[in-house]
Amino acid sequence: MVEKVLDVGYIGQRINCCAHASLAMVMNYNGVKVSQDEIIERLGVGYFGISIGEMAKFSREKGFDVAVSCDGLLKIINSIDNDFPVIVAQQNSIVDKSVHYRVAVGYDDVKNKIIVHDPRDDGDFLCVSNNMFMSLWHSQGFDCVALMLKGKSF
Repeated sequence: MVEKVLDVGYIGQRINCCAHASLAMVMNYNGVKVSQDEIIERLGVGYFGISIGEMAKFSREKGFDVAVSCDGLLKIINSIDNDFPVIVAQQNSIVDKSVHYRVAVGYDDVKNKIIVHDPRDDGDFLCVSNNMFMSLWHSQGFDCVALMLKGKSF
């Protein structure tokens, strides 16, 4: 497939809540209505937000099958091809290496771009080059950490 973009509703984050907003976007897309505020109330907000482990646990409690993957870009594209957006833990920017969560919602093979919802600063349907995406996809000592939620076993 050359291009695919999932119709994932965008949610902007509150301060230090990129994980909460990303999780709400993916859960809502999959038919489980949950607000960012509900996730904040349940998981709290630490100085550095919440971990991917906390996100996975909350997702399982909501009935999702969860996979934490380090399989790279092809796994994300395959997930999108199967109509599942993917939450990725990336660096905030090339300069700011703190962790920041985004949702991969699409790709364009011709332009070599990944399309993301960045919950910060009205970042819906942002096109990021594959090279930049991979450069940012290294946070807190882990490479290529992604959270995939599915309603059924996969």
